[in-house]
Amino acid sequence: MKNIQEILQYLHQSTLPVTCDEGVYRIAREIQLVPLLKFSNMVLVLCLGSFHMTKIALGCLGKYLKGSGAESILESGTFGLNVVESVLRG
Repeated sequence: MKNIQEILQYLHQSTLPVTCDEGVYRIAREIQLVPLLKFSNMVLVLCLGSFHMTKIALGCLGKYLKGSGAESILESGTFGLNVVESVLRG
């Protein structure tokens, strides 16, 4: 967060979009939720990276399709049971 604050000062900006992976996103979000006076002058727009966003979307799709029979259709094709379950779990 201090590095980002220095970047913002160097660029003369008060807002910065930051794309990060799931672990960094969680930590940065927790820091954002704590009302620290040190970081009150900057606005971070935290975004998940495309890999983690896709992983979460596939997990949601898997929960939606669970028990619908889509697993058996996918298994009969190119992919095996373990691959289908892993993808649908995200």
